[in-house]
Amino acid sequence: MARERIESNGLSLSIEHRGEPTGPAVLFLHGITAGADTWQESIDRLGDRFDCWALDFRHHGESDRGTGSPTLADYAADAAAALQHIGRRTIVVGHSLGGITAAHLAHTGHPLVAAVFLEDPPLFLIDVEVFAGTVYPKLFTMLRDALIERQAAGSDEEAFIGFAGGVPSPMGGVSADHFVPRQLRSRGRQYAQVDPAVLDSAINGELFAGLDPYRPIACPVTLLAANEAYGAAILPGDAERLRQHSPHAEVIEFPEVGHGIHASTVSEARFLDELDRFASANR
Repeated sequence: MARERIESNGLSLSIEHRGEPTGPAVLFLHGITAGADTWQESIDRLGDRFDCWALDFRHHGESDRGTGSPTLADYAADAAAALQHIGRRTIVVGHSLGGITAAHLAHTGHPLVAAVFLEDPPLFLIDVEVFAGTVYPKLFTMLRDALIERQAAGSDEEAFIGFAGGVPSPMGGVSADHFVPRQLRSRGRQYAQVDPAVLDSAINGELFAGLDPYRPIACPVTLLAANEAYGAAILPGDAERLRQHSPHAEVIEFPEVGHGIHASTVSEARFLDELDRFASANR
């Protein structure tokens, strides 16, 4: 993919571009500690018909690091800068952090958001007590401390890939038991690059400041919901909460998998089918 640079509030961000330039635009937004590279298979699937863009958020991948721990407002500014760079109405695909960022832009009626495809976004984890009851605070704290230690020690890429494979999985065992092999290597490379401070705002809940999941989404929206027993960010009842305010929203259950739907061996193929269907319907 061709790598380009854009500016967001004084920071230089990396955005990758590949696909059919005359096709409808699709912007991919990754989850926390991930990067644009996680969307390679998705862009392979759509690239012959769609103009595909994949952003590295600030503090991630090849993008600049700012100060402190970014919040939703920062990530939304990055996504808005990407949309402005693309310059036309765009389908926005987001996983986790990328999902709440896409939803936030849709909630606030960003004029360049044509439709949103949300992969297990933590939309309703804005309640501190609810968030504290999930696997995420403990997992994020462990991950942040481990990344700080390994980056300070100068661990090489292969060491980070090995570490990524050994992270405990809410699905049982470790990540290597469930991730698509290329995705596992991608995650290791991303761990080597990411600023561990991004996890601070996720751990203390400040990441969600400004998110209002009860605002209607006017554009087409599909939400993919993973299995709570395997560490999903969409919890029981959340689909109904979404539909109360956005009754046209489509919710597709993925009971076979946890939070990383697009990156897991048991669900990658169905994820790509659903993404293709949604993009084709909203082109």
